[in-house]
Amino acid sequence: MPDDEKHIQMASKVMVEIARHLRQRQTSAEGRLWLASRNRQLGRMKFRRQYPVPNTAFVVDFYCHDAKLIVEVDGGIHAAQQENDQLRQTVLEDAGYRIARFTNDDVLSDLKSILVQILNAASRNFPLLGERDTG
Repeated sequence: MPDDEKHIQMASKVMVEIARHLRQRQTSAEGRLWLASRNRQLGRMKFRRQYPVPNTAFVVDFYCHDAKLIVEVDGGIHAAQQENDQLRQTVLEDAGYRIARFTNDDVLSDLKSILVQILNAASRNFPLLGERDTG
């Protein structure tokens, strides 16, 4: 069984259902980013959208298994839940994931720049936006 299939199987059925529901309710920014990154269009990397992270209670907006990179596209609600977002990010980073976080407005107004930043983050040559300072 391919590694990606094993990864999906480790997510609970409840989380998979939540992810399916979120895919049907994507924001316009998520839709634009998905159109630009699906089918290995972005650096030949495979991205999944609304991915239920195994062994957690989290569904992330986009995930690239090969780079262990999570891409989050934050709407206005995230301004009111910064503490929860930080806790979530800490848990995911402690589990070995790297996180790039962008706003809906940034994705909608400057998609090309966002795609470059995602490629840079995936190559691990550049620090990620929103990455915790571990020094």
